[in-house]
Amino acid sequence: DLANLTERSLLLGQLSDIAGKTNLDLDTLTPRTEPDGEYTRLKIETEGKGTFFSLLKFLEAVEKVNAAIRVRDVSLANKLFEDGAKKKRLLQIHLVFETLLKHQSRKNNV
Repeated sequence: DLANLTERSLLLGQLSDIAGKTNLDLDTLTPRTEPDGEYTRLKIETEGKGTFFSLLKFLEAVEKVNAAIRVRDVSLANKLFEDGAKKKRLLQIHLVFETLLKHQSRKNNV
């Protein structure tokens, strides 16, 4: 099922919630829309960090979202991050998602 254009912010909120539940730390979540015939194409770019397993859990959970979201690009880099006095090796993650949004149908008053 495709989400409606008016549900765009709900979809972004779902992605953010899923990231929190799967321990993926998203730094940015940037949506862009463009017309695509009778639909609107929504492209979502994300930057964050996490473990390989948190990324897998995140992608599995996103796959279960009712909107037809596709992963268009995944970039990973192994980096050293400072967490207070500790240093951790985590993945720097860049993801690009894409989906089509339906336009809300207008009701005719008769």
